[in-house]
Amino acid sequence: MKRTQLMFATIAAAGLLSAVSAGIPVQDMSSTSVGIDYSGVWRGAEITTLNVPAHESVHHVNVRYAPLPYVLLSAGFGAANISVDTCRQVQFKGSLNFSPALGINVFSPAFLKKTLRVTAGAKAHYLYTKNSDKSYVYSGPVVVPNAGFIVSLGEYVDLEAGARFMLMFGSMQKGSEDALSFSNGRQKRGYLSVMLHTPSEGVYMMADFDASSGMDMNWTNGPAESSIGISVGIILRQPKDRLSRRMNTYDDYPGYKEMEKKIDEMEKELK
Repeated sequence: MKRTQLMFATIAAAGLLSAVSAGIPVQDMSSTSVGIDYSGVWRGAEITTLNVPAHESVHHVNVRYAPLPYVLLSAGFGAANISVDTCRQVQFKGSLNFSPALGINVFSPAFLKKTLRVTAGAKAHYLYTKNSDKSYVYSGPVVVPNAGFIVSLGEYVDLEAGARFMLMFGSMQKGSEDALSFSNGRQKRGYLSVMLHTPSEGVYMMADFDASSGMDMNWTNGPAESSIGISVGIILRQPKDRLSRRMNTYDDYPGYKEMEKKIDEMEKELK
């Protein structure tokens, strides 16, 4: 119980930070469980041919489901906006508006003594935001495919690292004028994620960071060609799923079943 309380305290503290992208410990799930989490991202990117700095903020509530042991599907809804420094003097600051999201990830079976897995997938959300006087509208899908590997550092900690692409298919429009398209120039980024999770309780938290080759350490106005984020959630399971996890414990620790049998015999003797 103390371990669970410590995990919740860690998650609450991390939740006070800014936000990034999200994941889930798929090894803790089954077809009879569902993951529910909050995920957020605060991301900086240079857009248009003029390399104008922009900052996107995205917040979603997600539902995660693994129909197969190595496939994870997700769907979410929330709000997103973008702020753009258009010419260093005239700025666009968009309001938060409704944003749907979808995602899929695939995983390899664990190998090298169950410490390493390979993963790939993609997530996408739709951005639609206006400034205060509603004269400008920025909109379009943002797609983020990724590929990497996951290293398990014991039962409660996973590290994930790899490469991802950030692809913005946006349009910007002023009033009834013709819309102009925009995208980000540097699309390839490296990323690193840290996952904390409790397999038995189903609580998890992920912190994430990525950056392109144009990253700038000056974050006075926000992340520069980089992003930070967080995801916190819980896996809801049916009772029989907990029994399945107990059976997996027998497989992982052959002596566990014999030890449990001796404990039962000792309890009977005490009675």
